[in-house]
Amino acid sequence: MRVCPRSACPGSFVATVVVFLVAFPAVQSMAQSPEYESPMAPAAAPYAPPPGYYPPSPPVIAPAPSVPGFRRGFLAMPYLGLNIPVGKSGDDLGPGFRMGAIVGGHVIPELSLNGELSIDFMNPKNVPSGASVTEVIADIVFSPLVHFGSDQIEVFAGPRIGAFGMSGSFSYGGSSTDDSAQGLAYGFNVGAAVPVGNMAIGGLLVYTGRHATKVCSTLSGQSETCNSSPSGDDLKTLSIVGTVMF
Repeated sequence: MRVCPRSACPGSFVATVVVFLVAFPAVQSMAQSPEYESPMAPAAAPYAPPPGYYPPSPPVIAPAPSVPGFRRGFLAMPYLGLNIPVGKSGDDLGPGFRMGAIVGGHVIPELSLNGELSIDFMNPKNVPSGASVTEVIADIVFSPLVHFGSDQIEVFAGPRIGAFGMSGSFSYGGSSTDDSAQGLAYGFNVGAAVPVGNMAIGGLLVYTGRHATKVCSTLSGQSETCNSSPSGDDLKTLSIVGTVMF
């Protein structure tokens, strides 16, 4: 190759200047780009925790225990079933229909204070042919309950104390008699139910005794007569009912 002085090779000098002016801006832009890394610079290593370090576990918060609705606050127990007269006073009565409800509230999940209204439609038997006999008894009592709850079954029991009223009629051969009685009602409730969500479904066994303190009778065409010291056995019934507890 022939070498010549700069003044003797004007074309080569001009070409060198032009290449420098064109390439320099591109190289400068690449060096300033954030995505460009010099092939000589080592890649940054990912962060690794020191040996023996374990990240803390998030705290485990246990959910608060849920108490079903029938074990807290307002309590309602409607029921339907049968009354079965027991004892000597029930010799002339057969099984009859019973309906009622226990309504109140929980003081604590294990104790509820309630009122109870029940109506017994008695079923007289040994009635003479051609005669018509009706007898209805209503109880209004205080019925506190002690509850033994679990996830599988709800058991409850308690006394019942209050008052009763009876109304009856007897008609035969064109004459009729209207009877009424009132007095003390006493007994107890024992039941069990299976929880189903916020309610429980089960049964109730109810024993009731009724001690009359006043008995009245009215014959057709005559005035009412009353006895404030009636004698005789207390009327006792054992009732079996189905219930829903809310």
